[in-house]
Amino acid sequence: MERFRHFEVAKGLAFISVTALLMYGLLKKWEDTMNAANRRVRQLAYSDGTTGLPNAHSFWETLQHSITEGRPFLLLILRISRFEEIQDMYGRKQGLTFVVAVAERLKELAGQNVFVSQTEIDTFHLIVRLGGEVREDAIFRHLEHRLQQPFRFGEDELAPVFHIGAARYPGDGTDGELLVHCAYRSLAKARESGALYIREHAPGGMESARRRLFLEKELKKALARGEFTQHFQPKISIKTGETVGFEALIRWHHPALGPIPPAEFIPIAEESGDIVAIGKWMLREACRQAKRLQDTQQCFVPVSVNVSARQFWQSIVGVVESALDDAGLDPAYLVLELTESMMINPESVVRILTRLKTLGVKLSIDDFGTGFSSLAYLKRLPIDELKIDKSFIDEILTDGPDRRIVQSLIALAHHLNMTVVAEGVEKKEQADCLRALGCDQVQGYYYARPMTGEQLAAFLADGGNGQADPAGSAVLV
Repeated sequence: MERFRHFEVAKGLAFISVTALLMYGLLKKWEDTMNAANRRVRQLAYSDGTTGLPNAHSFWETLQHSITEGRPFLLLILRISRFEEIQDMYGRKQGLTFVVAVAERLKELAGQNVFVSQTEIDTFHLIVRLGGEVREDAIFRHLEHRLQQPFRFGEDELAPVFHIGAARYPGDGTDGELLVHCAYRSLAKARESGALYIREHAPGGMESARRRLFLEKELKKALARGEFTQHFQPKISIKTGETVGFEALIRWHHPALGPIPPAEFIPIAEESGDIVAIGKWMLREACRQAKRLQDTQQCFVPVSVNVSARQFWQSIVGVVESALDDAGLDPAYLVLELTESMMINPESVVRILTRLKTLGVKLSIDDFGTGFSSLAYLKRLPIDELKIDKSFIDEILTDGPDRRIVQSLIALAHHLNMTVVAEGVEKKEQADCLRALGCDQVQGYYYARPMTGEQLAAFLADGGNGQADPAGSAVLV
């Protein structure tokens, strides 16, 4: 009996041991599965799903860690120029394949002293710890060499344009956000100059970057706080002196800083992407103003609105349709002003412009002559109006190249059945010269300065004629 009890105890202990082993195995398997899941979640949280590079979250953590370390480092922001056009031309799948190819070339730099991340589909951030064998000039040389080599798409070869912005710790700042904005400022300069990168720094750069950072943060609140207003500048028929349209211009009055010049905040809005929301607001409000003038004063003239490149490539047709519907405005009374820089990829541009023309709106090329549009492409675009840039008008009174260029542009536009508008007319002599050259419409301080909606209504009620004083400065009615 005693032996039987010992046997039962041993049997029970064996069962417990086996069960414990099984439970341990199951728990171990569950733990391994959970660890793998956690690693996957962390990978998804800290890595880009397309290229596998660390993402924006990882970049900011690494940037803060680098600042805490205190070692000098170089922050680089690399952007693929006009990536939307590449996707539009080759398709989304090929566009992503191209991004992966760019990432692979950047990964060649990655290592103990170089951190490479992807923060947007077309933007990469690099943190380069300087010192020892890691030199700034060598990094730039490597990037220049690798990025200028063409990318292959099957039998096609693509030579895209890249721009790089740079900031240095601690020279350009000791705060992460300030360093990033210094780098974006450098990126904007590189883009404006057409260079891959610009390494020189202007005096007072940190102060300028701090203001830029502050304005970017304030821009994101300005629309919700109602700080933007619209002013309107009449477009005058050079033959009759009557108002034949007006251009909507944005103004920003900051509660603490006062008026902020558009030339200062518009580039910041374009760089940050806030220009898309601001552009929607501009279109909606301009259409409402045009409709208001029709209803209250029987003034049936079109309103012109500038369209940014970012806005153009992001569902511009739907935005225009919505603004027209919201205001109840006939599309014939809306003119969209585009820049020459948008005409780089004519095939894609023509498709979008054709859809806009189908809506019934008019299309204008703003600041014509300052870009590099091909005249062969110009004749293919469904453009109604061509605006000659002020820089040519400034020197039109001298019998030099600017006057001959204006004369040629007017003849070209008329040959293509386009209306010609001269911008920045400030003197009677300029207006007389443009009239003699056959220009159709003029816009500038000689005729009327930009004015509020109420001032515009009064101006139109008084006859809508551009009145100038003997000194040549415009009189606001």
